[in-house]
Amino acid sequence: MWQFRDAVEEAGDVLDEIEYYKLEEKVRVRDNKVSGPFSGCKRKLANFVRNALVNDGVLKKLREAVKGLEAVSAGVGHFLGLVKGLNEEVNVYNFRQTGPLLADMVIGREKEKDMIVEWLTAKLNSNLQEQLSAFVIFGAGGMGKTTLAQLVCNDPKVKEKFEQIVWVCVSDNDNVVDAATVIKMIIEDFRKKKSDLSNLSTLQTTLQEIVATKKFLLVLDDVWRDETRAEWEKIVAPLKFGQLGSKILLTTRMESVSHMIAGLMDGIKQNLRLEGLNEKDFTTLLFRHAFAGTNPDEYQHLHKIGNQIAKRLWACPLAAKVIGGVLNNNLNFEYWNKIFEEDIPDVETSKDGIMGILKLSYYHLPSNLQSCFRYCSIFPQDMILEEKYLVEKWMGSGLILESGHGKRPEDIAHEYLGQLTAKSFLSKEKERYDAPNDNVYRIHDLLHELARSLSKGECLRITENAISIPPTTRHLSIKAGNIGNLREICHLSKLHTLEITCIEHDLDDNLRLNEILTGTKSLRSLSVYSRAVKKLPNCIGNLLHLRAISFGGQRASKQNLCRIPESFYQLYYLMLFSPRDEIDIQKCGLEGMGNLINLRYLEFSCYQDTSIPWWETYILFRN
Repeated sequence: MWQFRDAVEEAGDVLDEIEYYKLEEKVRVRDNKVSGPFSGCKRKLANFVRNALVNDGVLKKLREAVKGLEAVSAGVGHFLGLVKGLNEEVNVYNFRQTGPLLADMVIGREKEKDMIVEWLTAKLNSNLQEQLSAFVIFGAGGMGKTTLAQLVCNDPKVKEKFEQIVWVCVSDNDNVVDAATVIKMIIEDFRKKKSDLSNLSTLQTTLQEIVATKKFLLVLDDVWRDETRAEWEKIVAPLKFGQLGSKILLTTRMESVSHMIAGLMDGIKQNLRLEGLNEKDFTTLLFRHAFAGTNPDEYQHLHKIGNQIAKRLWACPLAAKVIGGVLNNNLNFEYWNKIFEEDIPDVETSKDGIMGILKLSYYHLPSNLQSCFRYCSIFPQDMILEEKYLVEKWMGSGLILESGHGKRPEDIAHEYLGQLTAKSFLSKEKERYDAPNDNVYRIHDLLHELARSLSKGECLRITENAISIPPTTRHLSIKAGNIGNLREICHLSKLHTLEITCIEHDLDDNLRLNEILTGTKSLRSLSVYSRAVKKLPNCIGNLLHLRAISFGGQRASKQNLCRIPESFYQLYYLMLFSPRDEIDIQKCGLEGMGNLINLRYLEFSCYQDTSIPWWETYILFRN
């Protein structure tokens, strides 16, 4: 499979390179028109020699790519036979242009919500009210624990009872609960702004001062670790100084977490095991997604088979949403019956359980949406994704296919986002304080697990620990506490996306950005966040396929602002350049920016007291 993919992508790179030289010629012709009649014969001779050398090299690469395709084509027949049946089903469906379901459209859970609301708002005797109390919702993944907690927080009686409701997602994607990190998130949500604090003692003192004046409800969503009691003791300690009647509402998949939290609380402890929806509510939820954008009464012939499908899904709300999206692809009895008879396992008895259902839904997405979904595995679990950020990441990594109808890449990316949301692979969140002017999205933790499983060998996110990087990796996000991991990147010749976070080190002195970029010539997207990036290496001009560059860091003074090499202005495919405040416009000049004829987004955090350069005005008007 990877041999076939490598061969196809190698051929794609060659075609990409051919198009690159067309763009280069376009820039050269424009420059010749404005340079005046100087030495025309000399210019023609130089162009002839250069084109001959370039064309010879490209033809050689193209021949090698064709040979590669021929070598693997013999083994592709069997593979195509395996997927033929699936492709036939996927190709017949047509995406209905429907918007995402409203966030407050929740079916069922009234009984559970009322129980929790009553507990949170009940009048207690003064002795019990003095102690911090906790309510824990636990149950299997996909049962709607987070949704239930959201329902509770939006209840008018709860809003009236508490001065402030604070929501923190504690999902430990890196298999560790860090008290300082969690407390910092709590402080940020209390204040509705980012915090620069990092010292644990200072964080605890600050949180203690905040809660001392408030009766609060703190929601700790998606708690996993039950063996990190010492860290949780540090988190809970300052919370106990809250005003009388303050409470914690916690969601988790693990019943053992509820026991651990109970041991830390001095006040009342209560928990609820969340089971599946009742049959009526579950079928209603399934049909709402299956018949989205239509009138269900017009499809009475599908109701019986729909009820049979519902009985196999273990009353799991997440399963209802994603399978409903699959059924919505084709409102045809034969299609629904095939899903029921051949594709959907009984969740309760299947060894894969709900993950098998989610995987089925994924395979019924078109390949372009599958690629965008798998890419999301490089983001931290439960990360809030701003719409602009996600669209730019997909564009920069080369995942947005040209439509052939004159649509802009960002418009196509927004369509992809809408389709993935409509199919419940992404959920639209309410506006947040840290993204007030942008739509924000989140991936359910089970779907994030699915993305990581499906993208093995293709997408990888590395945090502090050293890990072997597969040579097939296309999209890599690495938090570099280990220099060895960064040196391993040099050998990833197929890499398309590289995101390096290395605040503790000076990338120029220690981590050899030049060496990394020399070995990753297929790169489409580069993001570097380091203590200092003093100069982009000259070799960056050799990354012909590069679509997006962003960098930033912690800088002691403006004397260390980054320098841009001349070769940078040869990146004719570049669409996004985001140096933020890391370059000195006055010193760099950046006069060559006009050559970047595909540039669409240019982001600076400040202009260092200088006027907007002529080339930026040119780019803004052009796009």
